[in-house]
Amino acid sequence: MKKIKTIVIDWHGVCDHVTFEIFVRMLAGEKVMTFDEVKGEIKNLANDWTIGKIEPDVFWSNLAVVFGLSGDQVLKLKSYVLSINANYDTMSALQYLKEDGYRIILLSDCPKDKRGLIVKSASSKIFDGMFFSCDAFMSKENHDFFINVLHDCGIESDECLYVDDNKKHIDTAEFLNFKTVLFTGDPNDILRAIKNNVLAKS
Repeated sequence: MKKIKTIVIDWHGVCDHVTFEIFVRMLAGEKVMTFDEVKGEIKNLANDWTIGKIEPDVFWSNLAVVFGLSGDQVLKLKSYVLSINANYDTMSALQYLKEDGYRIILLSDCPKDKRGLIVKSASSKIFDGMFFSCDAFMSKENHDFFINVLHDCGIESDECLYVDDNKKHIDTAEFLNFKTVLFTGDPNDILRAIKNNVLAKS
């Protein structure tokens, strides 16, 4: 077992309390639809937005048309998505690991309008590299997104700990030989994974 040298971590739901799932639930509430109905209806449009295939303004205008939203309803949804509610417990854990010599890399499925907020935020200073789906023109559904990050950073997957709250993305990372943590809200899970790796090497 190789020593973990790099933490590769998701943004939404891990570093930020803002999530796509909550956005979908808000949209479902506005239209009195079920979560699954909205998720199915929005899937392709949201994916095109996330991978930079369409500009943010096009996404929001198309969203209004597809779901028959008023200007106020769009503004409410937009205000939620385009905000940062940092998970300070996670960020504190990452800061501790950074000070202990670990590299911290952000890997996020993130549209262009949210990307700009993250890059300008105080939290961005903790990352040694930031990779967004809107820049890569692909999401974490695509193995190449992970592989490109490894190449760009000059790192090996078996020396990385990947942290995400999405089981599908965890499965992709494990297929590529990353060590993983499925984030369920407790940043101590990240620290325990590092500690177990260190103990296994000693």
